[in-house]
Amino acid sequence: MYMLKTTLGSAATPLQPADPIVQHPASFQSATFYNNSTHVMYIGDSRVSATLGIPLQPSGSFTQNCPLGYTESLNDWWVFGTSGDTLLTVVIP
Repeated sequence: MYMLKTTLGSAATPLQPADPIVQHPASFQSATFYNNSTHVMYIGDSRVSATLGIPLQPSGSFTQNCPLGYTESLNDWWVFGTSGDTLLTVVIP
């Protein structure tokens, strides 16, 4: 298990790990996304926006679990919201 902190930019921000310990692509069995801000944010693919994506309310979370034997990559996930807000992702490889 490891945690990633993503600071949102002014547009959709990729969840590509900046931590050199994490190998690319950042495959996972399970990932939980936590909104660590006071504003709503949205997670999804590279097209995520204020009208397209999974909404995360302030202090809210969303968990993505993969079927047994399958993995997903954090490189496929993006976040959109207020610039400077942070998203915490807890990953189980």
